[in-house]
Amino acid sequence: MCIAAWAWQCHPTHRLLLLFNRDEYHSRQTQPAQWWAAGEDSKEILGGRDELGGGTWMGCTRDGKVAFLTNVREPSSLIGAPTRGQLPVRFLQGSHGPLEYATEIAKEANQYNGFNLILADVNSGTMVYISNRPGGVPVIQTVAPGLHVLSNAAIDSPWPKAMRLGQSFKRYLATHDDAEDSLKQMVEELMMDTARPDRSMMPDTGVDPEWEYKLSSIFIDTAKEQARYGTRSMVALAAKLEGEVTFYERFKATGAKRKKAGGAKRGLTPFFVFLAEFRPQYLEKHPELKGVKVVSKAAGEKWRSMSDEEKAKYGASKKQDDKASKKESTSSKKAKTDGREGEEAVKSEVEDDDEQDGNEDEDE
Repeated sequence: MCIAAWAWQCHPTHRLLLLFNRDEYHSRQTQPAQWWAAGEDSKEILGGRDELGGGTWMGCTRDGKVAFLTNVREPSSLIGAPTRGQLPVRFLQGSHGPLEYATEIAKEANQYNGFNLILADVNSGTMVYISNRPGGVPVIQTVAPGLHVLSNAAIDSPWPKAMRLGQSFKRYLATHDDAEDSLKQMVEELMMDTARPDRSMMPDTGVDPEWEYKLSSIFIDTAKEQARYGTRSMVALAAKLEGEVTFYERFKATGAKRKKAGGAKRGLTPFFVFLAEFRPQYLEKHPELKGVKVVSKAAGEKWRSMSDEEKAKYGASKKQDDKASKKESTSSKKAKTDGREGEEAVKSEVEDDDEQDGNEDEDE
């Protein structure tokens, strides 16, 4: 469901220090951080990209714009709503400043499922927060200098994991002088935290309490769950006062991503084989329930109630894969936040992981 922490105009050497975890279903194909543009004549964006919706959850540009997005956790969603992942893209590729763009988005905000959007111009020192939840008039506010955290409620909401990350981030910055040199360490120490609070501290968002609990850690460790959903990308961005930017990403690729890169063709997991059989039967009995999430939830409940022997018959067509391997690549790009040429370090660690059960999608 995503979580971010950032230091805005309050660090002695940096205008912005940003940490961002993106949580997503493993079945959703995603590209790791790179330079890309939505069209031939569009401005380039540095960030990951959702292959289904064409948008992004976090990105920046050479002229100093930064934008990142989280969803608002809700028990239901609008069917056919526009993809939220285009909201950062439109800002990053457009000419509007943060406040001007937020004002424009407010006019159409109610068309979207719940979102929190941070818009920043590092050069002008402007940062704006906009959300379309709670419903009604969208919330627009200027983000003051300081440390902030954003999860799946309003900015700086006292959710347990948001408070935990905020406190850890504050301690880290107080004990490390050169934040840029330790971006990888910062990600590993702060954004891979799997601790969960006591169940009594969980926020009441209307979703299933057990699901709420599984989402309560900063890093969602899918290896301990059904492994169909979890933290897919961890990003750290550091923008120095003089304009140089360092962008670090640790990216978890799925089997679908490996196949696109030339890996061996993979068979469907047993759950997907079961889902293909379950879906038409369920819709025939419940024609009024057509939402992807509704059907997937029902399929998941049915799957969990089945015995290993019952599940085994759906595994006949599944290919066995080699154990996950790790790849690391480093590249360097030319950029500076003031538009002049400078050196921007872009590092991306890509972890290949087995494709997992499940097919619900986040909207990016």
